[in-house]
Amino acid sequence: MCDPTPRFYHGHIIFNYWNTYIEGNNVTFVCDMGYSPANQQSSITCTKKGWSPAPRCIRPETCLKPPEGDFIFNTTKSVFFPGDKLHYECKEGFEITKNTIDDTVACTEKGWEPTPSCVAIVCNIPFLESGTIEPREDIFQHKMVAHFKCNEEFTRVGSESAQCYHFGWSPQPPICKENVKPCPALPIISHGIVTGEPKAVFQHGDRLEVQCEISFALYGSKIIECVDGEWAPLPSCKEEVKTCGRPSAIKNGYFVNVKSSIYRHGDTVECRCLQRYSIIGTNLAKCLHGQWEVPSCLGICPSPPQLPNAINIAEMRIYKSGDEVSFKCQEHFLLRGPQKIKCENGTWQTPPRCLDLRCKSPPEIDNGIIDIGNRTIFLPGETVEYRCSSGFEISQLKTVRCENLKWSELPVCKG
Repeated sequence: MCDPTPRFYHGHIIFNYWNTYIEGNNVTFVCDMGYSPANQQSSITCTKKGWSPAPRCIRPETCLKPPEGDFIFNTTKSVFFPGDKLHYECKEGFEITKNTIDDTVACTEKGWEPTPSCVAIVCNIPFLESGTIEPREDIFQHKMVAHFKCNEEFTRVGSESAQCYHFGWSPQPPICKENVKPCPALPIISHGIVTGEPKAVFQHGDRLEVQCEISFALYGSKIIECVDGEWAPLPSCKEEVKTCGRPSAIKNGYFVNVKSSIYRHGDTVECRCLQRYSIIGTNLAKCLHGQWEVPSCLGICPSPPQLPNAINIAEMRIYKSGDEVSFKCQEHFLLRGPQKIKCENGTWQTPPRCLDLRCKSPPEIDNGIIDIGNRTIFLPGETVEYRCSSGFEISQLKTVRCENLKWSELPVCKG
């Protein structure tokens, strides 16, 4: 038998109903705030030798948020207790070290364990026989780009450049061939139409564009290239069963000759804009995968205002809502106001002004003489010199300077 449950610091027994306990009875205890059961054990058992283990509450050692290096922790907490775990991610350009079992660290009495391990992503220099690679590096870091050039009398087969990623180079580096094959006549693509200048033979590097018949959608690149005797990459044209209904209204515009209630993939309808509006892009709305792709009609703006004493703006043929123009003043003029203005709903914002920083002719002074000839305008920083009439002496500096649209302090001639 055991005596009543023991008392201990920083905690208490819960459900303590009995004065005595028999062997095998268990009781649970809780710790005060800021404390936790020693060894993470919150129950004690009545044994022949008494209560075991002795209840004990301790203030746990804490861990602060670990510093970041080539890795980051996605957490807003700053204090952690033993047993808490954190996931980490490697920063861009780095990856978890090989053979690392887990991407977590745990708070222990000794601190955070294990140490996060991220290594830089690198790519070995690709091999290019009969060619050169720029830049000349022994190791390429993540996202670095290598450019390939073949020697004279050799032709590059493949991409002109490749980028380093965690999985290696993309696209694959090319090869340099001394003799490349031409491509035969236009390739045949089921339900596809190949556009381009008709030739009996196409040379390495020639490119063509592929379109699909109405009701068929293009999957893959619409541009194909002759690569050492073969067209690549060849796309495919697959039937698209989704259709479009009649096109709905277009803002500031309208559709022309809408005669059908059902349109197939690839069908088009002509669009026109209202007066004072201009269409952006093609003037055709197109049914694609059951949805209409519709152009926009934006307001047309008049020519932007021309500022006196400004450098002329190179005018466009048409200005649309949202277009901007920039202003620059001529030499010795100061721009006052915004450098750029925007056209909004057919109207230009208030333009700036070009302020004249030059000075007019310096004023005359009593009993003074100034020789400026017929000049009426003086540039900022220019100086002129006064002298006094016979029998008078100048009272101070005889030179005045043009500054901020006016002349510096004028001299006085005293008798």
